[in-house]
Amino acid sequence: MASGAGYTGLMKKSTTTGFSIIELLVTIAVGSIMLTVAAPSFTNLYKSSSITSQTNSLSTALQYAHDQATKLPVGSTAVDVIPNAANDWSQGWVVQIRGGVTLRTYPAAPRNVTMVGDVTGNGTIAFNAPFGYPDPTGNANGTATITICDNDRVGETGRQLNVNRTGRISLNLSFTCS
Repeated sequence: MASGAGYTGLMKKSTTTGFSIIELLVTIAVGSIMLTVAAPSFTNLYKSSSITSQTNSLSTALQYAHDQATKLPVGSTAVDVIPNAANDWSQGWVVQIRGGVTLRTYPAAPRNVTMVGDVTGNGTIAFNAPFGYPDPTGNANGTATITICDNDRVGETGRQLNVNRTGRISLNLSFTCS
């Protein structure tokens, strides 16, 4: 072959890199469709997480009060778990030794979570020292039930926290909120 002026025998490679406008638009469209499908699931996940978090927090407070009551000396009175608003646990609660020594304070629940107690009196759940049994005068003959639901999702599964006569705390995960 004859060599011509400027002919090297090799083809030039394209040095252009990046995305074309079409590729970018297709990627944005696919991403927005995926986000539209996933957004409701994230909302439900957040709300379920709020209910679970508040249930765990209250369960921890009740167990803590029970444990503290068993550590008090004979002749002491009780450890109380008191809601900040009568029978409305969503406003927060306090664990204290009867007589006013506050052990722990818990904040209010997120606005979408309701926590209603089925407890007599002002809603206080008391554990007697030194054995940790619930105080029958403070909690409906020694039992208490607190229902935890989401305001925005009626008919959805909530939680029900129960304290029996021996101080055992149990959880009903298949409670349907009304």
